[in-house]
Amino acid sequence: MARENFPTPVHCIIMFLLGTIMAHLQVKSQCIEVYSYEEHSTIIWAIHISLLIYGMILVIEFGCEIHSQALRSIVKRFSPLWGALVVVLHMLLLDSRFGWFTLALWAISLVGTLWWSWQEIEEMYQCIKNKIGRYFIREDDIMMECNDKV
Repeated sequence: MARENFPTPVHCIIMFLLGTIMAHLQVKSQCIEVYSYEEHSTIIWAIHISLLIYGMILVIEFGCEIHSQALRSIVKRFSPLWGALVVVLHMLLLDSRFGWFTLALWAISLVGTLWWSWQEIEEMYQCIKNKIGRYFIREDDIMMECNDKV
């Protein structure tokens, strides 16, 4: 396995924070009658979806060989951001004021990342649009050839 396929220290820190925060939530929720996962079901759904997206991005980043430089750059920029979102959403469960503050910082980071990645995102969109367009053009050409023969 190549060296670039190993997780970066940022991902290791995110995984450590997730484990620590989840353990702290378990200890904190033992003293409360209403379990925090039942009380904040919307945040829990957001955590599950964010964790799923983070996992998919990690699989793409470390498990797949990416040939497109633009896609590789986009994945490397957004994977720590989605991991941080999972941590931030857990922080909302621990301390709501600090959690909302970190969520605002995360949103600012998202806007900054989108701003810096806009050219690459637009390039990937055009590439995908052209490939899909060529596929359907080929299908139409094949159908026209079949109709001409009949």
